[in-house]
Amino acid sequence: MPPRKLSAFTTLLIVCTVSLACDDKRRHQPNDAVTVSNVATSLPVDASPKQVAEAMISALSDAQLIRVRGLGAPGQKSAYDAALARIYALAAKNEVHQQLLAGKSASVPRDVSPDAALTVMAESWISQIAHYAGGAKLDTLRIVPDPPKTDASVNLELESPADRNQLTRIESAVAANPPKKADGTPAGPGSAEYQAAIRQAAIKAGFSVPISASVDLRLRKTENGWRVTRITLSSGGRKPVTSTTPTQLPTSGK
Repeated sequence: MPPRKLSAFTTLLIVCTVSLACDDKRRHQPNDAVTVSNVATSLPVDASPKQVAEAMISALSDAQLIRVRGLGAPGQKSAYDAALARIYALAAKNEVHQQLLAGKSASVPRDVSPDAALTVMAESWISQIAHYAGGAKLDTLRIVPDPPKTDASVNLELESPADRNQLTRIESAVAANPPKKADGTPAGPGSAEYQAAIRQAAIKAGFSVPISASVDLRLRKTENGWRVTRITLSSGGRKPVTSTTPTQLPTSGK
């Protein structure tokens, strides 16, 4: 019997929602040398939740930026595999597997292996932050509780570098030619007229303000150190155009 496929309406945690390079099937086929079971993180065992969260966001961003460029060029596939290995090493495989099974979706095989579950989840995490890849605002990072004990939540803001560049140009243009107030005098920064001019220009450019999104990483302390169990993104102003592609979920072979 061929392995079952995830339906398009399955929860975001178990689908691959990709913005660019979605049809490049090679990214679903890591080299034999890159497996969930043989990866290791370069972080020390006593790395803090902050360090693990920053490393995970960096790995997710790197994976997305690599797959946007395509995997056909020399070195691109190995670079993507290296980014996947970093993601695998920073994730709590058993907890991710349990979450997938707890969803009790009819489209998820009950004998799905932990490795298969983590592979699908890694692709989902990459897709969640795809639009904001390379735009982590590390100065906004917050940890709850602080100090953490056995579980922690790390929250930070992300911005699309492309949106940030566009917004900066818009802000400069509005500053150079500010709108007028009702009395005919120039509106100053922070005024309703000034902010309205920025919003209108942003909409014409294809996005809205604010441009930032909030990402929450849940971590648990394991025998190997702090590891990521869940990633949730609250979108910012732009709603990226994405396609939802069912990802084949391998079974344990029973």
